[in-house]
Amino acid sequence: MQHLEILPNLKGKTAVIYERIWLLEELEYLKESESDHVLAIDRRIYLKDDHVFTAMQGSSMIASLAERLIQAGVKRIIRIGTTGSLHDEHKLFEIIIPMAVYKDEGTSNQYIDSIFPCLCDFELSSKICNLLHVAGHTHYRGVTWTTDGRWVESLDKMHKLKKWGVLSVDMETSALYTVCLFNKIPCIALNFVSDFPMKSEKNGLRGIPDDYEIYKKELLINVDKVTQLIVKGKI
Repeated sequence: MQHLEILPNLKGKTAVIYERIWLLEELEYLKESESDHVLAIDRRIYLKDDHVFTAMQGSSMIASLAERLIQAGVKRIIRIGTTGSLHDEHKLFEIIIPMAVYKDEGTSNQYIDSIFPCLCDFELSSKICNLLHVAGHTHYRGVTWTTDGRWVESLDKMHKLKKWGVLSVDMETSALYTVCLFNKIPCIALNFVSDFPMKSEKNGLRGIPDDYEIYKKELLINVDKVTQLIVKGKI
């Protein structure tokens, strides 16, 4: 049985949190990484160079994972996830970077009063956006809505938020930003457009496209490119 080290010393490392666990196993960049460490009984992490890679989905779970990473000594956290776009002009796999987030989940209020704004780290976002621009990756910066209620997202509410300039909706960003703000750790999210929740989906499954295998392959390619961009940019 393989020996797994629990909560290794991650002092000074950058943590990258993917939304999908399968990315850890299939990303080309991580194939030569160390993977004999865990942060929890069911949460393996991958170490390579100055970065640590792991995955988590959902507000409360990503908040707990961020706390563990911070406890282990990471100096910054980058989320690479997916998001539903509220705008027709966006295309699949373009990147949305939430500069501010409308908090509509239950975790962030446990840390900071709900009236306090939820913002990314501006210095870190500037570095990331510059890397994306130089590499030619289409990306947008703006406001995102984070909610726990994926299956009860109101179409009326989405129309209202779109009118107010909100770009997208996800389930993690505001909780992650709030935990990192509370712990004084720089944080940024890079969310790939994965679906368009204001449009009807033929299969009735939110966020799961009809051509799932093609979608998965394209997402893997794009996430791998951005991962290597972050590492080579020494962020």
